[in-house]
This record gives sequence, structure tokens and C-alpha cells, in this order.
Amino acid sequence: MNFEEVLTSYERMIHHLIHKYQIRDVEGEFFQEGLIAVWEAFKSYDKTKSKFSTYVYSCIARRFIN
Repeated sequence: MNFEEVLTSYERMIHHLIHKYQIRDVEGEFFQEGLIAVWEAFKSYDKTKSKFSTYVYSCIARRFIN
């Protein structure tokens, strides 16, 4: 799976977390941070440790909280 496919699969997750944390993202900065988190998760994922969806979710959530 290439990054473009991963990105289209997890865009909804980014929007979900923005909504979950009640973030007003008028300028799209948090969405962009979410995209960066997906990219970093894609590059650092180790399939022996967890499912990719779980890993991506935690990476995006941590980035928003920080």
C-alpha cells in the first residue's frame, strides 16, 4: 500500500479526532498536523507491535494533544 492510499483511508480519522477534541480548525492547521502524523506513522510503523490503524490513531491523537 502506498502513502496516497493510506492518506485517503485515514483522512476521516483525522476529521474524527478534530471533532472529538472539539478543535476549531478554520485555517486547516490541525488537519495538516494530522496529515504529518499519518506520514510519520507510515514511515515508522512496525507490524510486529500492533495494527496500523491503532498506531495511526494514537499518533494523530498524541500530536493533537501535544
